[in-house]
Amino acid sequence: MAESARRRPWLLLGVLGLSLLVLVWAGALAAATGLALEPAERSRLRAQLGPVAGVVMLFVLLLPGLLWAVLRPFVQAWPRAAARLCEELTIIGTAHAGHRVTLPPGSAPELRDLAAAADALALRHAALRHEVDTRVAEARAQLADETQRLAALMSALPQGVVVCNA
Repeated sequence: MAESARRRPWLLLGVLGLSLLVLVWAGALAAATGLALEPAERSRLRAQLGPVAGVVMLFVLLLPGLLWAVLRPFVQAWPRAAARLCEELTIIGTAHAGHRVTLPPGSAPELRDLAAAADALALRHAALRHEVDTRVAEARAQLADETQRLAALMSALPQGVVVCNA
């Protein structure tokens, strides 16, 4: 959550920058249009646009909020899906190697590819873990068999024996 809170100012700055870019573009378009008109046409245009100047200013003031509202769900969907992927991978790595990664249906294709690669890696990890467990079980069985043979051999000896590890 703290990581998400650190990203919010950058998102807000991005929206404000995009708003500024749109306003500069609109201003350049208005200036180019004004320069292309004759002085009489320019004064007629000002007279026609005068009553709607308040609406234009309202649009200019509301544009950043509108862009924020429209872009926010798209921008926040990626970190949410990445955080979920991180949680799923943590489950695979720490608690349950057989767990499979599931992402929401609307996740980005890149994240779905990453989830598929993580699933393949988890399958390989589970197979290797099973192989190691099998080897350990075989080694334990062999050690138990050798221990029983040694115990049978020791019980058959008439005299005591001292065994030392060197």
